[in-house]
Amino acid sequence: PAPGVAPQPCGPDGRCGALAAALERAQAENRRLEIAYRAASEFLARMSHELRTPFNAIIGFAEMMGREIYGPLGHERYAEYAHHIADSANHLLGLMSDILDASRLQHGSLSLDEAPIEVEPVLSSSAAMVRPRAGQSLIGIDLEVEPALRLMGDERRVKQTVVNVLVNAVKFSHPGGRVRLAGYRDFDGGVVVEICDSGIGIPEDDLERITLPFVQAAQPGRRAQDGAGLGLTLAKAFMELHQGSLKIDSILGRGTTVTLRFPPERTLAAS
Repeated sequence: PAPGVAPQPCGPDGRCGALAAALERAQAENRRLEIAYRAASEFLARMSHELRTPFNAIIGFAEMMGREIYGPLGHERYAEYAHHIADSANHLLGLMSDILDASRLQHGSLSLDEAPIEVEPVLSSSAAMVRPRAGQSLIGIDLEVEPALRLMGDERRVKQTVVNVLVNAVKFSHPGGRVRLAGYRDFDGGVVVEICDSGIGIPEDDLERITLPFVQAAQPGRRAQDGAGLGLTLAKAFMELHQGSLKIDSILGRGTTVTLRFPPERTLAAS
């Protein structure tokens, strides 16, 4: 090199030295992100336990009081209040679970616990969970499931997906209406679950955005709906984790059909 000029490791422009420095910075950032990812995963797991424990206690004690297991409460309004406490705690527990799941999805820490699933019991249980809410508006849930339908997946997440969509169907149905929950094998062998309602429908402009976090469909003349706006977001994410899809077809004023489609590779032979 010329007098007074420092030698360059890879050439006169020092390009290799710059690349090495950039690589070192990238590796350091990657290590930092890995630490943050582990910390976030541990925090979410800890918070899930810490929050569920008191909620479950509130729900359990409120239900015991409502049933007057240890004797009469006195005034009948106390039993009514106990039921309200349990309902409100269940609602908050559901919101909390959705928010924690959304955080796990954002951090990429949500995985599936896969095992063979009998579809009919899962759909039947999902319908049973939503029927009390549907009954408040005299809405019926009709269940139609093809016999011996089985698939490989995460039963808890599949049920959570179906329940989230069913709750939406009931929420936007007319009083006295009906919601249809069906499960069948598609022409390609994949398992399909359909949730159909004849309610108020979804505006076309909202169809693409209602699966985004915290977004709810605009319904002119109706009050804002309860919930965090995460139900369809999580349902779509859970289907994608199963390599499946969630499709929404809706006609304003006539109703909505949500189709959950699992790939044929997840279909299992009848036991």
